[in-house]
Amino acid sequence: MKDRVKVFHDKFIMRKTFVPGQKVLHYNSRPHLFSGKLKAKWTWPFVVRTVFPHGAIEICDFKNDNGFKVNG
Repeated sequence: MKDRVKVFHDKFIMRKTFVPGQKVLHYNSRPHLFSGKLKAKWTWPFVVRTVFPHGAIEICDFKNDNGFKVNG
């Protein structure tokens, strides 16, 4: 039974592939003390700088070229 549920669930998972130079949005998942219901959790577009083999990517900001790693 457990195997059938896993197969059913896994067929709906879409794997994402990123390439350097691609524009992406960053999802801010940090818990906020007073977050409003209408406050957007997606932040402005970033550019993929580096794609690491273990699934992480390094993204950088358009304006000031600050980069940081996120889990792909």
